[in-house]
Amino acid sequence: MPYLRQILYRPPSRRDVYPHTQVLMTHLADISFDQPVTLLTGDNGAGKTTLMEILAQKLRAVRIGGTEAGLRAEAVARSLSCFTLRQGRRARQNFYFTAEDFIKYIDWMEQTRQEARQDLERVEREFSTPLAREYARMPHAGTLAALESRYGANLAERSHGEGFLDFFRSRLVPGGLYLMDEPEGALSYENQYVLALMIRDAAKQACQFVLATHSPVLTAIPEAMVYHLDRGIPRPYTYEQLPDIQFLQLFLERRARFFMEDLTDPQGEEADSPDDGV
Repeated sequence: MPYLRQILYRPPSRRDVYPHTQVLMTHLADISFDQPVTLLTGDNGAGKTTLMEILAQKLRAVRIGGTEAGLRAEAVARSLSCFTLRQGRRARQNFYFTAEDFIKYIDWMEQTRQEARQDLERVEREFSTPLAREYARMPHAGTLAALESRYGANLAERSHGEGFLDFFRSRLVPGGLYLMDEPEGALSYENQYVLALMIRDAAKQACQFVLATHSPVLTAIPEAMVYHLDRGIPRPYTYEQLPDIQFLQLFLERRARFFMEDLTDPQGEEADSPDDGV
């Protein structure tokens, strides 16, 4: 039985403020989370990130570095009473990942590391006796040691993709529920594939995942239930039916034609479109 099964919505009397203006809100019951992996796709503005934020707050999911809430999160927090989760057994942990939060987090880590090093240098200059110097060094050296112990090499010195995968791997535990909002923002296609394999392996260890994504790699996870938000209305799709995948296939087949100079005439009128004859 999954940890998260469904989210239900009870509209408030006033619906002219976010997130109640999102079309998706009145269709939340159409999304089932009965599979170990559920993927949400669709255009920007369809409501994917809003839904992920609602789930994260209702589940009290841990965020990367305890990231401070933005305006969207604050608006969602004021409306949480309108949403109800149907759940199965309790997950061992709930974690919420976003590429944006991760990049902010490694920037914070690097700043913390630099400040600790600067403080150690200051201690060496300002304390003359060995004992006083050693006591003054302890908190700053402890900060550096803690960072090295958890991550080894400096995350900021690796690519964002490598760092994201290491960060994600270090927090995966069997029986966990993981929410991910567009993780591909930090990942190359190859690393998206690595992440997809990690998700599949973790799903075999009683983990559950809900991802909002545009990635053609992540949406290819074979066991996943895929919903495409069509103007905010969620509909189950196969991989081949997804509009993004259909466009990508067409683009790869006819990429030269997509960039032909005569696609638009000087008056701005479209010439033959790239999909003629499809």
